[in-house]
Amino acid sequence: MVNQGVMPSPTMSTSGSSELSYQSKTVESLIAPIINQLNQLNLASNPQTASTLLKRKKGTSKKANYLVDSLIKSIELFMHHANDMAQENVQYREEIMQCIEEIRQHGNMMIEASRDFSLDPLSVQKRMHMVKISKDLLNSIAALLQIGDLIDSSLLLQSIQLVKQDLIKLKQSNNQDELAANFKNYGSDLIDLTNLAGKRQALLNDLRLKDELASCRAILKRNSLKLFTSSKTLIRHPELSAAQTNHDLIYKEQNEALERIQSIVTNELTSENLSHLYDETASLSSALDELDRQIVSINPSQFNESRMRLKLETQLENIISAVALMADSESTRAGRRDRIVNECNVLRQALQDLLNAYSNNKTNSSNDQIEIATTDMTKLTRNLRRLLRKAVIDHISDSFIEVNLPLDSLIDVAKRGDDKQLEDYSQIFLDNAEKLLEVSSMACSMSNNLEGIKLVRMAAIQVQQLTPQIINSAKILASRQSSKVALENMDVFRDLWTKNVKLLTDSVDDITQVNDFLSVSENHILDDLNRGCVALRDSDPDLLDRLAGGIRARCIRVCNVVLSETDLYEPDEVISKINDAVFVLRDQLIGNFAHAVDHAVSSLQQQQQIDDNGFIEASRLIYDGIHDVRNAVLMLYDNSFDAESELNDDDSMPDMNSMNQQVYADTNTYWPGNLYKAETEQEPFKEEHFINYPQEQRQQIQKQLESFRQEKKNFDREVLKWDDKGNDIIVLAKQMCVIMMEMTDFTRGRGPLKSTMDIITAAKKISECGAKLDKLARDIAEECPESQSKRELDAYLKPIPLFCNQLNIASKVKANVIDVSGEPIITGLDSATSLIISAKNLMTAVVSVVKASYVASTKYTSKTGNQKPIVQWKMKAPEKKPLIMTPKPQDAAARVKKASQKKKAEPIRELSDFQA
Repeated sequence: MVNQGVMPSPTMSTSGSSELSYQSKTVESLIAPIINQLNQLNLASNPQTASTLLKRKKGTSKKANYLVDSLIKSIELFMHHANDMAQENVQYREEIMQCIEEIRQHGNMMIEASRDFSLDPLSVQKRMHMVKISKDLLNSIAALLQIGDLIDSSLLLQSIQLVKQDLIKLKQSNNQDELAANFKNYGSDLIDLTNLAGKRQALLNDLRLKDELASCRAILKRNSLKLFTSSKTLIRHPELSAAQTNHDLIYKEQNEALERIQSIVTNELTSENLSHLYDETASLSSALDELDRQIVSINPSQFNESRMRLKLETQLENIISAVALMADSESTRAGRRDRIVNECNVLRQALQDLLNAYSNNKTNSSNDQIEIATTDMTKLTRNLRRLLRKAVIDHISDSFIEVNLPLDSLIDVAKRGDDKQLEDYSQIFLDNAEKLLEVSSMACSMSNNLEGIKLVRMAAIQVQQLTPQIINSAKILASRQSSKVALENMDVFRDLWTKNVKLLTDSVDDITQVNDFLSVSENHILDDLNRGCVALRDSDPDLLDRLAGGIRARCIRVCNVVLSETDLYEPDEVISKINDAVFVLRDQLIGNFAHAVDHAVSSLQQQQQIDDNGFIEASRLIYDGIHDVRNAVLMLYDNSFDAESELNDDDSMPDMNSMNQQVYADTNTYWPGNLYKAETEQEPFKEEHFINYPQEQRQQIQKQLESFRQEKKNFDREVLKWDDKGNDIIVLAKQMCVIMMEMTDFTRGRGPLKSTMDIITAAKKISECGAKLDKLARDIAEECPESQSKRELDAYLKPIPLFCNQLNIASKVKANVIDVSGEPIITGLDSATSLIISAKNLMTAVVSVVKASYVASTKYTSKTGNQKPIVQWKMKAPEKKPLIMTPKPQDAAARVKKASQKKKAEPIRELSDFQA
C-alpha cells in the first residue's frame, strides 16, 4: 500500500451517514466501497428515509440480497490488499495480521447481521444491531489504514533523515574528492526522497499542502547545484567570509525544505499555516470589492446612519490610504497620479451623497435618489480600479525591462576586482531586486486571480532568497578574480537568477491583461521618443543613448509578452497577423531605430551635422510598429468598446462621431467588429435614461424597447450564423441593423447620433441599404425557378421599401430633440415609439428576407444556367478559443477592461508639438 493518510477514529451516525474524514485519496478509494454498501443498507432500513426511496426513479433501487453480496465482495477485495501489505512489510506484519483478523471477524458478523436484516427489514432491533456492527467494522478498517499510513510515513521520514545526514557530511567535507563522493550519495538519496514525496503529493486531498510539498521538492532539486558549487567554493577559499555565508544560507534553505516535508507527513503543518500565500486581506482589489458589496447590500429599512457612516467612511479611508501609497510611487506617471487623487476626492463626495440619500429617505424603501447615488458610487470605484491597474502597469513596464542588466554590471565589476564600485553596484542590484518584489506585490494587490497570485508570491520568495547569495558570490569573485572555482560559482548563481526572474516575470504577466500592458507601454514609448527628440535638439548624446536603450528594451519586452500570449492559441489567420507584426517590429524596426540612434549619437559626440529627419522617421516607424502590434492583438478579443470604463484615461480614444460620419458617407463601409454588437453585448433598459418622461410614458417606451430587443435576438440567431465574406445580403442586413440600433439608442439620448440631421442621415442610409437589399434579393428570385420559395421571397420583399419609407418619414417629421444638461433628448412619446416600432418592423422584414433568400439560393438550380451563385452561403466559423483558458475574475466588477484602440496620429506632428 502507498500513502494511506492518518485517519482519526471513525464515527457513524445512527442514520448510517459517514462522518469519516480523509487526508489521502488512497484511504478514500479503499474504504469508499464498503461505506457505500453500508450506507445503502442502513438507508434502506431507516423508516425516516422511506419517502426518499419511494421518490427514486424506477429501476434504481436494489434488493437487499444484492447489497449483501456487494458488501461481501468489497470486504474480500480489501482483505486481499491487506494480505499483500502484510507480505511486503515484515516489520509490521504482526500488527497487520491482528487488524486483518479483527476485520475478518467483524466482517463475518456484519454479513450475518445484514442477511438477518434483509429477511426482516422492518425490525428496528436488527437495524440497530447492524449499525453497531458496521461501526466496529469501520473502526477495525481504520486501524489497518493507520498502520498502512504509518508504514508509508516511516519510509518517507527515513528518507528525510538520510538526506539530512548527507547534508551534514557535505558540510563536513574537507577536500574536493570527499565532497564529490558525499554529493553523489546525497544525489541518490535525494532522488529517492523526491520520488516518495511525489507519491505523497499526488494522493493528498488538501490542495495547499500539495502545493507546499511540490514547492519543497522543487527547492531541494533546484538548490542542489548551488549547494555543490558553494561547498566547492568554501573548500577552495575557506578564508572568505562571503563563501561561508553563502554556504550557510543554502544549507539552511535545504534543511527548512526538509523540515516542511516532515511537518506535512506528520500532520504538524496544515493549510491554515500557509495562508501567507493565499492572503487576500492585503489586496486592494478585494477591499474595493468589499466596499461595493457593502454599498449594494444596504437595506433602507434597516439603515443605521451613525453605525453605517462610520463603517463605510473608515473602509473608504483605508482604501484611499493604500491608493495614496501606490499613487506616490516613483514610476506612477504624474498625470495618472493627479487623476487618481481627483478620483479619490470624488469618491469621498459620492459616499457622502449616498449616505445623505439614505438619511433623507423617509419611506424606508429604495427610491430614485438612492439608486442613482449607488450607481454613481459603483461607477467611481470601477474607474478607480481602472486607474490603479494602469498605475500598476506603469511600474511593471518600468521595472521588468532589462532585469538582468544590474546583475551583468555587478559581475563585470567583480571580475575587475574594484571593491569600491562593487559596493555601489551591489546596492544598485539590491535596489533593483527590491523594486521587482515591490512591483510584484502591487500586481497581486490589484488581481483577483488567486492561483496566479500564489505563483507570483512563490517566485518572489525565491528571488528574495537568491539576492544576498548573488551579492556574496560577486564578493567572492572580486576577491579571487583568477579563481576558476569562484567564476564557476558566479555562473551558476547567474543562471539561477535568470531563471527565477523569468519565472517571476511570467507570473506577473499572467495576472495582468495584455491589452492594458500594450496600452501603457505604447504611451511610455511615445513619451520616451518625445524626450529623445528633445535630447537630440539639446545635443545631449548620453541622454539620447540612454533613452534609446530604454525604448529598445520596452519594444523587446512587448514582443516577448505578445508572443507568450499567442502561444495560448491555435495558429490561424489572426495569430499569423500578430506574429508578423511582432517579427517586423523585432527583426526590422528595432534594428533600424538602433542604427539611426547610433548615427545620431556618433554625430553629436563628434559635433557633426545631424540628420534630424532620419531620427524622426525611425522614431515614427518604431511607434507605428508598436501601434500595429497592439491593434493586431486587439483582434483576439471582442472589439466592444466600453467608453465609460475608459473615460478620461491617458490613452487617446477614437473619435466616435467622426467614425460614424465616415460610415454614413461611404455606402459600402462596414466594420462588423467595431459597430455591430450581438444582443448579449447590448445595454439593458435603464430608467435613468428616460428621467424626463412621465412614469406612464416610461413604461410604454420600455415595453417597445423590450419588444425591439426580442426581435434583435431573432436577428442575431438567424443572421450571425452566416459568414459575411462573399455574402452581400448578410453585410447589408448587418449594416441596417447597426443603424437601427443607433436610432433606438437616440431615443434614450445615447449613441453617436446627436441631432435631428443625424437621424435623417441615418434614415437615408437605411433606405439606400434597403434598396440594395431589395435589388440583390430580387436577382436571387430571378435565378430561382417558379416555386413556393420564390413566391415567399417576393412576398417578403414587398414590405421592405414600405418600412424604409416609414422610418424615413418618422425621422423627418417626429424627431423632436432638445438639449438637457448638454445631452440631446428626444421628446414626446409618439416621437420615441414611432422610431422604435418602425425599426422593429423593418428588422422583422429583413430577417424574413435573409431566410427566404437562403432557401431560394440553395434549394433550386438556377433556371438561367448560371453556375456561379449570386451570394455565398457559408456557416460562420466558431470563435477561436485559447488552448489554455485563463481564469476569469470571480467578481464582474473586477474585470480588466480592454484598452481602447488609439486614433492613429501623425508622429511627426506629435514630435513637432512637443514642448520642453
